[in-house]
Amino acid sequence: MESQQDDRGIAVSISMVLSTSFLILTVTGNLLVLLVLGRAGQLRATVRLLLVNLAVLDLTLGCFVLPYVVNPSNDSLSPQGSPDSAVFCQAVGFMRVLSLSGSSFTLFALSYERYVAIAYPLKHMHMITVETVVKYMVVIWLLAVTVAVLPFLGLGQYLYSPHQFVCWPEGHTFTLVFVFLVFFTTFVNMVFMYFCIFRAVRRRRSIIHALVLRIAQGFTGQKVERFRTTTTITLVLGVYGITWAPFCCTHVLSILFRAFTPVAATEMLTTCFLLFITPSDITAAGLLKLIKAEYF
Repeated sequence: MESQQDDRGIAVSISMVLSTSFLILTVTGNLLVLLVLGRAGQLRATVRLLLVNLAVLDLTLGCFVLPYVVNPSNDSLSPQGSPDSAVFCQAVGFMRVLSLSGSSFTLFALSYERYVAIAYPLKHMHMITVETVVKYMVVIWLLAVTVAVLPFLGLGQYLYSPHQFVCWPEGHTFTLVFVFLVFFTTFVNMVFMYFCIFRAVRRRRSIIHALVLRIAQGFTGQKVERFRTTTTITLVLGVYGITWAPFCCTHVLSILFRAFTPVAATEMLTTCFLLFITPSDITAAGLLKLIKAEYF
């Protein structure tokens, strides 16, 4: 009994320190991203809209969910708290699922946009227009809201989880649906998109070498600069995807197997993986500031 209390105390301390750091980094990093995107006039509007959408969803997680994780000892979400605890729990759980789902769907949309830009450079501006991206964003938010309202329709119920210090739908059914619809499907499609992207890059390697030779002979280097810009954005999106993957895996495993996982270890791993997400936002802000050319 005492060992369980000690384990709980360690988990609370770890969660408070790491979650506070993550909260500060999340808000700061995504505000920097929005600031850079607002001033990056040379960045295509289609890419800027999708990156803004991603930053807004990350800010939603930081502003509406993390404040309740920073102090796991509070009773604002637990059933033993105030009469409004259930309402807060429903709202926080909804926003958490909404932000996670929307971020995953946006990452897939970004990877698809980059694939079209590299594989079909001459058709890209006609295939991916601002109107098309707006439709993508509407679909992304509708899908995210649909996933988030499933617990209200009977697929589980948002309840406070003392294991994770935040609300999440009870039972394994919703978790399995979330894993398959949000994480697994999106992750597999993103891996496929990046495989196609790098395959297209390899095919164009000889063309880039030829362009470099032409530059040495006095030709313009705009195409090479555009290629480098596309590669930079692809790397940024790769960082986003790589940092979200371990978080989703650890998060899901901690839910499905919490009875067999030490609370302190799970909380430390989950929060540490979360801390890698915001540096990717800050990295994106720095890389986007270097962009000086339009896309294909």
